[in-house]
Amino acid sequence: MSKWLQSKSAAQQRRHLTPSQTACVAVEALAFYEKEAKERLKEAGEKFGKGMAKMPYAIEGIGKARDFAAKDFKVSARYIQDAKMIKQETPNAFKEIKAGKKKLTFVTKQLKKTNEANYFFAGVSNSFKISSGCLTVVLYPILLIFSNIISSLVIK
Repeated sequence: MSKWLQSKSAAQQRRHLTPSQTACVAVEALAFYEKEAKERLKEAGEKFGKGMAKMPYAIEGIGKARDFAAKDFKVSARYIQDAKMIKQETPNAFKEIKAGKKKLTFVTKQLKKTNEANYFFAGVSNSFKISSGCLTVVLYPILLIFSNIISSLVIK
């Protein structure tokens, strides 16, 4: 682990951050862990060959970048994964989590509900398109508007 990451992890331990905030800090440091993971992958390919059977954690130093970050920042790897997803999909919510205004679990549940609603309405609108041309003209725009309203309400 680099000196920067060690100081970041130590600073995180000195502060009284919630696990949600800690996961956000870990996501910001994840780029360094991903770079190290690529190097480990390259070394393993040179050492064991490309066709090696997948044996997670059988060899020391093998694993996902999020797992190493989780160990160093003392937070769940799943929290880091969820925080990364939130940062990619809703950066404003990520900022609120990092500031301590919202919890990671709350935003994750909202985002999953929104995604499920979008998939449902996409499926419903597609079925109307296939079955009847008249219904498509009338109901498809209504379903899109309704889907957008729901997703905007859920994310707030």
